[in-house]
Amino acid sequence: MGIVTDSRELDEPKEWGNCNIYTLCKLFMNENELKDLQKRYATPGEGYGHFKMTLLEKINEYFAPYEEKRAYYLNNKKEVRDILALGADKARKIAAAKMEIIRDAVGLI
Repeated sequence: MGIVTDSRELDEPKEWGNCNIYTLCKLFMNENELKDLQKRYATPGEGYGHFKMTLLEKINEYFAPYEEKRAYYLNNKKEVRDILALGADKARKIAAAKMEIIRDAVGLI
């Protein structure tokens, strides 16, 4: 991952307040997880690579249901076509009603 960080060593505490990794983690973690992450930042022994791996795990966890749904639909293409056909029918009915109003308004009927 190409997330910009400072160059602190593993044995130095890290600043979470202005860290790009932490900012992204806020999108995927709850308050308790963020507090734990803050403690990890303050404790020497972990580098930004460790925090990036934590972020990657949370991103993968967040998107797992969507990946499963995508895989399902890739393996059930008939169902996808049926869903699209149903949507097309709904759109066609709405468009036909609207076109009738438009044709009436411009005098084409």
